[in-house]
Amino acid sequence: MECLRPTATTESAGCACFSLAGYGDAARARAGELRIALFVLDRADTPRPVNETADALHTHGV
Repeated sequence: MECLRPTATTESAGCACFSLAGYGDAARARAGELRIALFVLDRADTPRPVNETADALHTHGV
């Protein structure tokens, strides 16, 4: 997550991360602080939102 920080903190860019295995508590907490959208891919490669930022992106496109 730390390698994404410079990208995630710029005003003109947003970040989204996708995982097959999920995220640990520390990664979820850090992503929340940086407003990084976290998604988990299911077996059909359909992204499922994991945090509030991902929910907003999935629901409203923001």
